[in-house]
Amino acid sequence: MRKFEISPFLGLSSYSDLEQQPGFRINVKLDEALTRSAVIIAPYTIGPDLIPCGLTCHQGHNRGYLVRLADGSHTNVGRNCGSNHFGASNFDDQEKIAKATEKTEKHKQSVNKLIDEISSYRKRAHDLWHQSGPLGEALDAFKSLYPDGLYQDLRNRAQRKNALVLVTRKLDETEKAALEQEPQSNNRGGRNGKKSDFVQKRVGDLRGLPIFLVRPRSCLKSVQKLIADVENQDNESVTPVMLAKYAKYSSLIEEQLKHAEGLLKAGTQFFEAENFKLLTYVAEGQYANQVEGIAWDFEENVGRRLSYGQLKRLRKRNAS
Repeated sequence: MRKFEISPFLGLSSYSDLEQQPGFRINVKLDEALTRSAVIIAPYTIGPDLIPCGLTCHQGHNRGYLVRLADGSHTNVGRNCGSNHFGASNFDDQEKIAKATEKTEKHKQSVNKLIDEISSYRKRAHDLWHQSGPLGEALDAFKSLYPDGLYQDLRNRAQRKNALVLVTRKLDETEKAALEQEPQSNNRGGRNGKKSDFVQKRVGDLRGLPIFLVRPRSCLKSVQKLIADVENQDNESVTPVMLAKYAKYSSLIEEQLKHAEGLLKAGTQFFEAENFKLLTYVAEGQYANQVEGIAWDFEENVGRRLSYGQLKRLRKRNAS
């Protein structure tokens, strides 16, 4: 796609912009032959001070239209004057066309800005693609080593935005005795009011969970697809509806690039030793022994399964 030519009438924002139009006139008399065939060229919004209508009424307004009169000269009118003096039905129809044209021109402007930024977007995507390679390999290694149930648990946590890790343990005798002394309304009773012998304790918060929902390269593939869509499009076949779609591409591309950057940061946070210590609590129960039997190298971001002897020595070291 090539850059579009933008209407010189887009962005009229001051009275001097109007005065600079070819043959601009003020104090236009309400000559039916002159005004009934007038054509709206472009809408404008000018403020905060009111500007006068180009007709003899000089009605102050902020929103109006630049119009071309029957003799080729230009003037400006507010919405009410235009409707009253230029023929309400004709003016309403032209107003709709003018607003649609302005919207299309603004979309062209957005697309032109996008075309100017494509090389920068492509470079950012290229750099992020290479930066994300090690993270993808680490995630693949993690998925192949750790139990599927744990991987799905982490994914579910990411979907629910639940990073809190709790451990459930049985109360010791001292804690039980203290609990018995509490008023009935304060105890941690179940549905039947019976006091529980167990308590939950917060052990930490998992970091970097978003990487279990989407990987950086998935975002970057979306960026590549959006860029290719723009570059392969023929200007002559672009409709106003398509322009409106392309006008949103800059924000969509920026969103995907920032998402990829955020995921790279999340990946760094997840593959930290302190974070991995929490995995044993997350896997409490059927996966606990499997998780305990895996050693992760945080320098290389790869893991390996421990032999029985290695695991036994590790448990002994941790116990001491």
